[in-house]
This record gives sequence, C-alpha cells and structure tokens, in this order.
Amino acid sequence: MYAYREKARVVLDDLISRNRDAVISGTPSGLMFSYLQVYKKHKKSKDIFSIHIKDSFENVLERITFFDKESNPVVKKLNASEKKLYLKEIKADYHYFKDSYSRADFEIDISNIALNAVPTEIMKALTCLTDLSILNHGKQ
Repeated sequence: MYAYREKARVVLDDLISRNRDAVISGTPSGLMFSYLQVYKKHKKSKDIFSIHIKDSFENVLERITFFDKESNPVVKKLNASEKKLYLKEIKADYHYFKDSYSRADFEIDISNIALNAVPTEIMKALTCLTDLSILNHGKQ
C-alpha cells in the first residue's frame, strides 16, 4: 500500500496543482500518509477544503452495496451473524481512521439524511466555507 500511495500522491498533487474547481473524493486515508503532505502543501496557497462525511455505524451497514467479480451490484441479505461481523469491522475501521477524520476541515453528519440529499448538504457547507474564506482573505 505504501508504494501505491506514493504513486497516487503524484497524481493527487497534479490534480490539485491545476487551477480548476474540482471535487476529489478520497478514502479515509486521504488525510494520512503521503496524501496529507500533498494536502498541507496546497492548503497554504489555495482554497481547498477536506470534508469528513460521518454516518452512524448502523447506517453504513445498511448502505453497503456488494458487487460481483464483474463489478455488478449484487443484492445480498445479511443474516444476524453477518451483520454483527460487518458492524464490528465498520467500527474498527472508524477507530483506525479517526485521526484522519479529525484533520478534516469540517464534518457533515449524514446519519439522518437520505443519500440523494447528501450532495446538497455538502454544497451548502462548502458555500459557507467559501464565503468565510473570501471574507478572511479580504476578497470581494
């Protein structure tokens, strides 16, 4: 994974270096390892924001989509023991990445939000952050 992150870091650095508005979706490790260094480098000179999209463990479990070998979605009904196992793994992942989550510029809790409404909530938060950033930089 280290070698992969080092290669991906170069791509991330290139994407952020471009003077374009963009949304880059990452994994929880986005504010760890090599990616964090790229983020810090560009944060000094650009208006970029990281978002921790938080959901309850139970909602994450309910929102899981399984895929077959050809990447086609598969409907899978989990039994009680499978749910317990997946919930344990979700919680373990959260605790492993909690330092990364804490580095985000802000957090959006989507626990009580339908998935199709999440982009609107993110845009509202980004609009507020952008407005604050403009005020802090003295731009009109």
